[in-house]
Formats: sequence, structure tokens, C-alpha cells
Amino acid sequence: MQQHKMSNIMKIKFIIGVFFLMHTLSMFSQNKLVAYTYWFNDDTTNMQEVAFTPVTTHQLRTDFDVSALHDGANVLYIRYKDENGLYGSVLSKTFVKLPQPASSQNKLIAYTYWFNDDTANVQEVAFTPVTTHQLRADFDVSALHDGANVLHIRYKDENGLYGSVLNEIFVKQNIAISNNSIIAYRYWVGDDFSHSVEVALSNPAQQVMILDDFVVARVPKGNRTLYYQFADSMGLWSVVNQCDFYKNSLPVADFDYNMTVTCDSTVVDFIDCSVDGDSCFWDFGDSATSTERYPQHTYYSPGVYSVTQTVIDTTTFMDSTVVKTIHITGNSYAILDLVVCGNYISPSGKTYHASGTYMDTISNHLGCDSIITIDLTIKPLPDNGVTQKGIVLTANQTGATYQWLDCDDNFSEITHETERSFTPTKNGRYAVVVTLNGCSNASICHTVSTIGIVENTFNHDLVVYPNPTQGKINIDLGFSYENVSVKIQSLSGQIIKQKHYNNQQLLELDLDVAEGVYLLFIESKDVRAIWKIVKQ
Repeated sequence: MQQHKMSNIMKIKFIIGVFFLMHTLSMFSQNKLVAYTYWFNDDTTNMQEVAFTPVTTHQLRTDFDVSALHDGANVLYIRYKDENGLYGSVLSKTFVKLPQPASSQNKLIAYTYWFNDDTANVQEVAFTPVTTHQLRADFDVSALHDGANVLHIRYKDENGLYGSVLNEIFVKQNIAISNNSIIAYRYWVGDDFSHSVEVALSNPAQQVMILDDFVVARVPKGNRTLYYQFADSMGLWSVVNQCDFYKNSLPVADFDYNMTVTCDSTVVDFIDCSVDGDSCFWDFGDSATSTERYPQHTYYSPGVYSVTQTVIDTTTFMDSTVVKTIHITGNSYAILDLVVCGNYISPSGKTYHASGTYMDTISNHLGCDSIITIDLTIKPLPDNGVTQKGIVLTANQTGATYQWLDCDDNFSEITHETERSFTPTKNGRYAVVVTLNGCSNASICHTVSTIGIVENTFNHDLVVYPNPTQGKINIDLGFSYENVSVKIQSLSGQIIKQKHYNNQQLLELDLDVAEGVYLLFIESKDVRAIWKIVKQ
């Protein structure tokens, strides 16, 4: 749709929807517009203000008197004011004022149009003479090439004079479109298309009027251009439209940084990412400061530092501050306060046997020294000695707690055997864990093998193990004997197995008999011993 008016070329019609106008006022959700001001070119001394009933959205439809302006290109500036007295961005519109025709009643009588550079096929459409004409028409573009094309239109008055040429770029697609609709739009500021914002429409339509706010906190202050375009249901984007606006100053502090780490220091390059700040102040968190825009700072001690950046607009004195935490490594340190039993092996592998304060050094993940201060308290281990009398085992340490273990059963705890002395019920190997003042110490395993002795006339103890057994018996005579006779007999007196040995101390016997209780006889000259043996 194009709207054109000629009335001695002395007035212009200006229609504007408040689209993206409230970007500086959008933070006030209930704020309303109360007036607009306008001026031409740079003539701010003749700025005019027009008040109206407070509204949240205003559509401007009015005529402006341009009779005092020079012929040729001129610029109209408009900005809105809210009920707090704050002004929004300045909108600008460029127009051409033509020389005044002779007749004050000059009217429009026709318009001509053509596509691209095809001036040989200019078409003229006449209509009833009017002072203002609104064009609503369909144009046949079937003969045009696919892709981008340009429609040119100009109006003619009753004096045969033509107005300026209006141009509209459009894209012709060689596709069949039925009930096509606008489904989304996107916008961006300046050349920053990578941060464009895309908005999907909840109710797609063939015609869309958008009244929206957009966030300009990251847009630098000054004259800026907003670009926007629309997407249809075919997934195609329209040509790019644009709107000029003025961004008021709104400082926003922000920064990033890069670190170069060595063992004796860390160098940090700070990158200013702030907006609208004319001056910049840094506090690096270690009493050092800077007013440079991109400072470099060296930290010599590892730790966590809070870095503060403050930016100020030196005209409005508005400011913004941001604080970020950075972690500095390099040479590191640690303090260990330890209480251990017996001895302590440090991180570097040193062994300490006495209480005291020690310094240790290892490498951290950067390959730099990590200094460790160790405040060490070493408590003595309890005595783990055991005295054996016959089959009775007694821990040497008094006043402690005890837990007896079965060494032949993977050092499992023996239930209810927590006294200082322990009397086994079967032959085997046993140990005790002694605990005193929070420190525990385990004894070695002690063998008990004399359980089940019926008779023994040898002048010393013999050792028979294991008992019970699952098939093999070991006999330690203590000395080498000649003509040793060993036999296995059932409890009913039946001899099950018999074997002779000569000049041997250690004897081995396979008990390949059924499970049960048997008697083991060992004889040599005038001495003998009898054991009860259990085959499991």
C-alpha cells in the first residue's frame, strides 16, 4: 500500500505505529505516553510538542506544514514523551519537498509503474482527480524472472508534473502458494545479525501489525538502525526492512579475561565487554587498581580473587558495576593437622615416627611446587605380643580391648572372643587385634596343635596339623627318629592305614578315609603318642 498526497506540496501526511519505539521506556510496565515532539532537519529551536490523552500505545496520523522548508530532501524527526517526562528514541523520516505548482488546487490524476529497468513498458493508470490517493492494487508479475525484482511507482498531477519515484523490492518465487501466512519475524541491530532475535507468531496471518518492545541494554548509545524481516509458512524470509532510532545511554559493566599461568605468577589479560561507559575503573581484589580499558594484571599468590569493574557515562553520570570471581593457581600450599597411630607416610613418601611439624613438597597439576605443612601427632601402637602356654593364648598388652582372629579362615573375627586370653576349641592358627587409645595393632599368627592329645610319652611336644583335616596330616616330631611307625585306627579298633618312616622329622600322611573320628598312633622304640583326628 502506498499513500501519496499533493496539496501545493505544502503538507505531508505522516502515519506511524509505535513499533519498537518504547525501548527506553519498556522497563516501566505501567508507564504511558503523554505527548510527542517533532522538528525538521536540524532546527531544534523550533521543536513543537503535541500533547494527547495518556496511552500505552499511540498511532500518529496527522499532516505537517512544510511550506517554510526548502525544496528538495528534508528530514522529519519525532520522539515521544512519557508521563515521567522521559523521552524515547528519535524516529526520522526522509522526504522530498517539490517546488510549489502554480495552482493551489493541483490534484493527482494518475500513477505510472514499471518493473526493474523496463521503462519501455511503463504502465499508466488514471483515476478521478484527488488531492490524496491511497493505492491498493494487484500487479501481474508472471512475466518477471524468479528472484529479486523492483517495482517503481510515481504519481502525476493535473499539470502533467510527476512526483518522486517510489521503489519497492520484492522476491518472485516459482512456487504455488495457497493461503500463505506470516508465521514469524526476526530483528537485529546494525551488523550484529549473529545475535538476531526470532519470534514465532502464535496466530499466523496474512497481515500482521506488531507492537513490541525489544531489549537494547547491549546496544551502544547513539544513532542506531533496527533491521527486521518476516517469514511465511513456506519458510521464506521477506526483504529486510529497517528503522532508525536513538539509543540513550545505559551503562552496563561486563568483562572477560584470559590467564597465562606460570609457577611463580599468573598474568591475567582483562577484556572490557561493557556498554555505554566512557570511563572504566578496575579493582583486582589484591589492593591493585587500574583505569585502563583493557588492563593486564599479575597475581603472585594463589587464591580466589573478586575482581570489580565499574563503568561511568561521564555526561549523565550513570554507572554500572559487576563483580566476578577468578581462581589463581601456580605455586600452591596446604596445611594438614593429623593424628595417626605408630607412624605417618607423607604425600612425598617420607616416613615419620615422632610427633612434630614437618614441611613436605609435591608437584601440583601444573607441575609447580605445592608446599604442605604437616602438624603431626603420632600416638604409640599397643603391644601386639602374645604369650602361649599349651593351647592358651594371652595378649601381653593390659588395659586394652581385644578381638581374636582365625588366621586359617581369612583372618575372620571369632565371635564373642574379646577377652585378653583365648582358649581355642580346635587346632589351628590364631591372632589378636589389640586396641588402646584409638590405635589398633594385630599380632602374628600363633599355632595351636595339641588339642585332642590322648597320650604322649615323647619328651617334648609333637605338632600335628591340621586337625580337623580334609585329607592330609602333617606331623612334626621335633627331631629325626629312626624306625617311626604311624598308623590310623578307627574308634572300634580297626587299623585303617599304617606307614613306617626312617630318619625323618617331618612326616606327611594322606588320610583317604571316610569322614569321622580316628586315632593316630605314633611310635618309636619305647615312646609313643596318641591323637584324636577328625576327618571332615
